Order: sequence, then C-alpha cells, then structure tokens
Amino acid sequence: MNNQLYSVVKKKKSPLKVGIMLDNLHPPMWIHKIISEIAISDICKLSTVILNNQTKIKKKSIFERFLNILRGKSNFNNYLWYLYQFLDKKKHSQKNTIFQPLNVKELISSAHIHKVKPIKKGAYEYFHSKDISFIKNQNLDVMIRFGFNILKGDILKCSKFGIWSYHHGDNNFFKGGPSGFWEMYEKNPLTGCVLQILTDVLDGGKVIYRSYGSTSNFISLIENRFNLYNKSIPFVMRCLRLLYSQEFLKIERKKVKDRKKIYKTPNNSQMLIFFMRLIYQMLKNRVELLFKVNRDFWYLGYLPKKKLKPKNEKFIKINSPKGNIWADPFLYCNDNKTYLFFENFSFDQRKGKISCAEMTQEGIKQPVKTVLSENYHVSYPNLFKFKKDHYLIPETSGDRSISIFVAKNFPEKWELKKKIFTGINAVDSTIVRYKKLWFLFSSINEYESSTADELFLFYSINPFAKWIPHPMNPIISDVRSARSAGKIFTYKNNLYRPSQDCSKTYGSRICVNKITEISKSNYKEIFSHYIEPGFNNDGCHTLTFTDSLTVLDFKKTHNIFSR
Repeated sequence: MNNQLYSVVKKKKSPLKVGIMLDNLHPPMWIHKIISEIAISDICKLSTVILNNQTKIKKKSIFERFLNILRGKSNFNNYLWYLYQFLDKKKHSQKNTIFQPLNVKELISSAHIHKVKPIKKGAYEYFHSKDISFIKNQNLDVMIRFGFNILKGDILKCSKFGIWSYHHGDNNFFKGGPSGFWEMYEKNPLTGCVLQILTDVLDGGKVIYRSYGSTSNFISLIENRFNLYNKSIPFVMRCLRLLYSQEFLKIERKKVKDRKKIYKTPNNSQMLIFFMRLIYQMLKNRVELLFKVNRDFWYLGYLPKKKLKPKNEKFIKINSPKGNIWADPFLYCNDNKTYLFFENFSFDQRKGKISCAEMTQEGIKQPVKTVLSENYHVSYPNLFKFKKDHYLIPETSGDRSISIFVAKNFPEKWELKKKIFTGINAVDSTIVRYKKLWFLFSSINEYESSTADELFLFYSINPFAKWIPHPMNPIISDVRSARSAGKIFTYKNNLYRPSQDCSKTYGSRICVNKITEISKSNYKEIFSHYIEPGFNNDGCHTLTFTDSLTVLDFKKTHNIFSR
C-alpha cells in the first residue's frame, strides 16, 4: 500500500492473526500482491496457510480445450467461449500478466502450512473434523479465501471474524460468473466488486467492502478485468486496518432486492450473438480511427447569472481557436474583477496548459493569455487564497505529483511553490478550508486502475504543512461520484461537492453531493442532484460560478459523416 494515502494506525495490541486459503503456491499476480501486503504489514501477521491437497487435475490450456472439443472429448457447447478467451488473451497479453502465476514461498516462509483434502459434495466442500480442530487451534482473527470451491460447514466459523472472499461483480445483480463478462454482454456501464464474509447461504455473504467502476471495455474481457482486479487489490488491507484500529467490521445493509439469476459460462448461442456485436463494434472503431470520424470536443459555455441547478438553460458558447479545446473552467475574483482560468488543450502538442481571461456577463475579454505551461500536461486549475497570496493546484498527473503554484504577478505569472505529494497518479485535486482545517480531495490511481473510481481525502492545518491521510481513505469508491468536478462550494450554510459521473463515459454528467460531515475522523456525503449536459451535448464535467456568472464545460462528439 502507498503510505502517503493511508493514515498511520497506532499499534495498541498484538497483530491480527491472518490465515489464507490457497489451491497451490503459485497464485495469480493480483493475489500475490495482496499476500505481499499482508506479509510486510505491522498490524497483521500471516500465521497460517491452508493448502488444498485435493488430487490436482492438470489444468488444460485453452488451446488444449479446443483440440479436445474438435476430437469430441469435451463438450462442444462452450466452444466459442474458449475461442474468445484464447483470442482475447493472445491480443491483450500484456494486460493478462495480472493473472500470471507467481511463487509465494518466500512470503509465507514463517507461516504454518496445513494441507487439507476437503470432502466434496457436488460444488460444495466440507472440512474433516481433524482439520477443523487444527485450524481452530491457530486462533485466527481472519481467514481469506483465495482457493477451494464453495465452502460449507464448520470451516466458516474457524476464525473470529470469518472467512473473507472476493466476488468480482456486483453481487446484487451479477451472481455466478465468468467475472466481468456478463456486464459486457448486457452492456451494463457498471462493473462492481465486493469483499464479503462467507456464510452458509449461497451468494449470501456479508459485504464488508463494495466498489463500483465503469465497464471499461465492451470488446476485451482482459481489458475489463485488468481494471477490476487491480482496483480490488487493496481491499483486504483496508478492511484489516479498519478491523485492527476499531475492532469491528461494518457490515453493509442490503439496499436493493437481489436478482435471482445465477450466471454461468456462456454457451455457443450466447457467444454467437456476442461475436456479432463484437465484429460490428471492431469494424466501427476501425473506421472511426482510420477516418477520424469521432473526436470528443470540449467547449465552454456560460450563463450571465448564478445557477446552481441549470436545467434546460441555453448556455452561451465561448469559442476556442481551431486546433484547441477549452475545458475545466474555474472562476476567480480579485480586485473587483472576475477571471476565468481553464485548461487549454492543443491537439498538435497533445498536452494542456492553463490559460486565463477576464470575464464579465458579456463574455470573456481578450486577450486570452497562457499563464502556466509545463513540459507535461496541466489542467483543472483549482485556485485558492492563503493569507495574502493567490495559489493554484492544477492537475499534474503527468509529473506524478500534486503541486501548488504561487502567483508572482497575478494572474499572468505563476511558479512552483511546493510539491505536496510525489510519486502518485492523482487527478482533479480540489482544496477547501472548513472550520480552521484545510481539506484536499484527490482522485488517485493506486494499482494501475482507473483514476475515476476512488476519491482520497487529506487534511492539514495549512496548505504547506504536513498533509495527513484521512482514516476513511478512500472516502468514495464509486465511479459514479468519485472524481471531482469543480470547486467545493457553500450554499445555505451547507458544503456541496461537485463530482463526475464517469460510469457511461468520461465526464458524462455532473453529480452534486451534499457534505453532511467532514472532520479529521469522519466523512459523509449524500446525493443532491445531477447536472445533465443537455442541448445535444454528450457530457459535462466541471462547474464553476460567481454571484453573476455560471460556467460549464461541455463535451460534443464530432462526427464527419453528420456534417
């Protein structure tokens, strides 16, 4: 885990005793990373490994399965599924490395290894009484299931806080498997993931961690799983940290009625439909790429009034020069003037810079000036005032940092004041002062996953003092509301946080959330309202306003065939 992102857990007792359940000593890379985090942690101890000693049937490669099907030795009903997997893995081999087996012998060298031959009853597995006795005598706090089949019986009660298990999918709607596929098949924009405590009820686990990401790819299952499994890696340590510090686990209350359908490996008929859609989409993508049919074009629009819930409003377009797009608007008032700062992205240079112009209710005043340009992409110019100086926190993910710039000649000249975080991929960092504390919100990609899925919070006594990670980090793990969409504002004595809903596409609409609690120890927010792009636009993702102006950025997908 990245120590910059998580609060220090005070050691007040002996470490949690953790056991893991494996089928072999060469689990996939994503599991290897989780075991590695447990092994090096000072709040838990990897004390026991339950190793499946069931007679192993050598797992056939997908190619071998093809041959068996052609020879009539295997069921032909899933032939197209195995063909799809084979082709997908061949084309996206780099992303498939997350499932490559790695040896964990060094990581578990100090643990007791207990080999178990479970009793199989159909799809279920029970443990012998002697194995149950051994495991109970280990006095484990937690067991984590990375192997075996569906567990039943007394094994579920062998550790104080149960057996934890992943389900890579939204368990309210996508039960069964294969993970990540049926979301693609049904064109569901969301792909969920949960960590749960297993119970005797099939698919009735007690959820202790839930996250939602976008279905990042509707063509490649490997691509979709890459984000899904990478993002899930820190879930175990997050829950172990919470358990160690608070000595309890928050069990999710069911909010929706479960879908009863259990998904299984797709048959040839289902795959044939999927292949037809796949071929159409791939041909469409190739044409768009070859002829540059579609290009997302962002532009700014404004209203000559304050409007926090713009609906059916006709925004006045602010035209940008040819070859550039303007986005990420931030209004800032100084010396009785209003300035509009924004990202000015050049298609030729393939990077953004920060530009600025004075603005009134009649529009922007020329000239538009470049005020910050680096050798990497900069955007999202979040401004604030501290003491008597003006500061700017732009997005500097290209530098793998969160940096603060100070105005040397406002608004035209800025220089780097301090890098408050380094070595992280953070986007759209947003700062706010509340009750004598400064809070920093930032969407951070921790394990090569999406930057739109999770929001981290930090606090400090001032912007240049030490930033302390919030104990609830990440405070949001949901692509529908994590990534920031503009300055946090006060309305009727309440704080509101604009965020992006990136479930269907990047910046599809703005989700405004009311912050009901924010402190050193707690954070809560509730949904307030959406701001839809409207007027034939395809997205919007940044809101800014003053008492007399409202500015949004809008996305428009240009199609040369529609002109």
